[in-house]
Amino acid sequence: MFTRIFNKEPSNNNSKLALFERLLKEHGDKVHSLACRLTGNKDLAADLTQEAFLRVLENIERYDTSKPFENWVHVILRNLYFDWIKRYENSHAVSLNGHKDGNNRELGEILPLPEADPLGQAMNREKQTLVQKALKALPAEFRMPLLLCDSEDLSYEEISRILNCPIGTVRSRIHRARKMLKEILQPSAGGILS
Repeated sequence: MFTRIFNKEPSNNNSKLALFERLLKEHGDKVHSLACRLTGNKDLAADLTQEAFLRVLENIERYDTSKPFENWVHVILRNLYFDWIKRYENSHAVSLNGHKDGNNRELGEILPLPEADPLGQAMNREKQTLVQKALKALPAEFRMPLLLCDSEDLSYEEISRILNCPIGTVRSRIHRARKMLKEILQPSAGGILS
């Protein structure tokens, strides 16, 4: 399918714009969703998503059409995310007991809540807030594989290709991330995560 998309028109501004719009329409929501979960910030996620698709467009000749397109976009998003972490996250550490920053949105503000009674909705928001804070407290090397596995439902092999590391390392990082999350969440959960 992508061979047809990428090779069907000569490279000019109109065809690149059409390609950009098509790829964004077909894959933008999923990439943006992952970026939201990685950053916890809808605006930053939109910026990273847009930058990822611009990089796709700039490097379209490098895309290997025999491999899944989404994996390639995830690699680009991963690189952009790690670059962002190097520049900003270290200077904006998140405390699990900290207050909501005006620029940061809690997971409960990003994800729609299922229909439930007011108490159920409050409990869901509280759970989501705790989980988002715990995820942000994880080092990026553990957060990324965990989200790719549990949120994106990618296989260990796909995550291994995206993160450019052995499958054993992926398994180990996911296991350690889950263990760290459990340690972070148990004292603060007060029974609501069960």
